[in-house]
Amino acid sequence: MITAVTNEYLRKEFDNFEKEKGLGNLLEELKYSTLIAPVDENKTGCAMITAGDEIFIPLFTDIHEYQKVDFKGNFHPEAFDFNFYLELLKNGLHGFIVNVKSERFPVTREFLDFMDTDYMFDLEYQPFTKKEISEIFDNLNN
Repeated sequence: MITAVTNEYLRKEFDNFEKEKGLGNLLEELKYSTLIAPVDENKTGCAMITAGDEIFIPLFTDIHEYQKVDFKGNFHPEAFDFNFYLELLKNGLHGFIVNVKSERFPVTREFLDFMDTDYMFDLEYQPFTKKEISEIFDNLNN
C-alpha cells in the first residue's frame, strides 16, 4: 500500500549526508528502500523531469512528498523496490531525483560504479503476517 511507504530512516540518512557528506550509510539505506514513482494510467511510462541537459524520473520517499508535485497528465503513485530502479539505470536511464521538492537527491548511472549491486535479489514475496510470525516465534527453542 502506497501510504505505508515512509522511509523514515532514508530521510534521516539524507539529512546526515547533507551534514557529513558521507555516502556509506545512505547507499545502504537506499538499497533496501521502496520508493514511489509517478506512473501513467496504462503503466507504460513515468513522469519525467529535466535537470540541466538530462532527463530524470522523480522518485519519492512517501506519499506526502509525492503530493507536493503537480504532474501534468494522468499519473498515479506506484511503489517499487530500489533494485527495480537500479535495473532501469543498468538499462540506460540517466537517473532519478529523489524528493524533487525537498532533498532533490540525484541517483545517476555513476552510482552503479561504487554501489554494491550484488545484493540485488527478487523481492516478489509476500511479507509474513502477524499470525505467521507468532507461529514462528512460538516454535522457537532457544
